[in-house]
Amino acid sequence: MSAVPAVAAQPDRVELSCCTIAHSVRGQGPALVVLHSSSGVRSTPALDQLARHFTIYQPACPGFDASPPPDQPSSVPALADWLGEYIDTAIGTPVHLSGQSFGGWVAAWLAVRRPELVRSLVLQCPIGFGPLVPPPEGADAATLLARAHAHPERRPPETRPAAQADANRRMAAAYGCGVVTDHALLDRLARLDVRALIVHGCKDGIVSLESIRTLAECLPATTLVQVEDAAHNIEVDQPDAYARTVLGFLEEIA
Repeated sequence: MSAVPAVAAQPDRVELSCCTIAHSVRGQGPALVVLHSSSGVRSTPALDQLARHFTIYQPACPGFDASPPPDQPSSVPALADWLGEYIDTAIGTPVHLSGQSFGGWVAAWLAVRRPELVRSLVLQCPIGFGPLVPPPEGADAATLLARAHAHPERRPPETRPAAQADANRRMAAAYGCGVVTDHALLDRLARLDVRALIVHGCKDGIVSLESIRTLAECLPATTLVQVEDAAHNIEVDQPDAYARTVLGFLEEIA
């Protein structure tokens, strides 16, 4: 994919009808919107690589990372609608859409509610399509960390306070409204006419392969890739493999 001039500077907040979305924009090329996990927005070496080919938009969902919460009742479908409005307002053209974990759930809802905005869909270890893998009883901190990271030593330094990280996870739970398997979404995905890539870590200790296969079976045009030596955070565990897989898929779309 040939390089194009970098996007012009963007404001760091986008005013929508019922909320304000903070975002960052970097890179060059077609628009790639990246939706974050319940931890909040993160920059990774994998996204650094993709920013050489795409303009990366990273919105913070309302209520995350100290951003104002929405002034209307929230749910994952409602959040998808607000992010659709964000794309209309901040970008104005159809985008490649990516989401990790909680962000993958939101991205899938956005694709079924606003398919005209989504050129392609990339889902990294998405939740919402089956029960999460429970942690072992009495697991120590290292065991719990291994559920998310096959290589915890590769994690970037944590910059947000622990209280903010906890608040982010509570916000994600509030949006989720207790839903474990989103049957309504699975039914609508079966009728979605958008090319999709699902990327799953072979050592993911949070999202089971069974739930990933359930999702893949519902999406008509899906590529499922399992990444070796990666857990729930593939971008951190195997950034080169993740970037290579996503770039190859998106080059086919273009």
